[in-house]
Amino acid sequence: MRTWKRLVGLASSASVIEAGTYRTVARLLDLRADDDLLDIGCGPGGFLDAETRHAHRAVGIDASPLMLRAASRRLADRITAGTVKLVQGNAASLPFGEAEFSAAVAIYAPVSPPRLQRSGAVANQECTRHMA
Repeated sequence: MRTWKRLVGLASSASVIEAGTYRTVARLLDLRADDDLLDIGCGPGGFLDAETRHAHRAVGIDASPLMLRAASRRLADRITAGTVKLVQGNAASLPFGEAEFSAAVAIYAPVSPPRLQRSGAVANQECTRHMA
């Protein structure tokens, strides 16, 4: 039982840390009601859920079907309302039109270490291409 309590405590600490990270990123972005946001590596939709409710539209992209299913459950009401869209894909080849977004984040998006520089450069070019 002691181990279980410790694990619960760690999960709670992680949630607090994530919430602080999300608030900090949102403050830096300064999202407005007319912003269209791209969340690269959106995972289970934590940032989209916590900090993008007042944006015009938010799109989350992730390579993992498992993460997208979790995000779909978490954001079901906003997906139904048409203010959030989830897409399977990756940062190296974004499936969006040019200048489609006014803001983009990649908070926990993983990049494999052997290809870190090349992958980061490609992702940066892709993000720039899709920003208004």
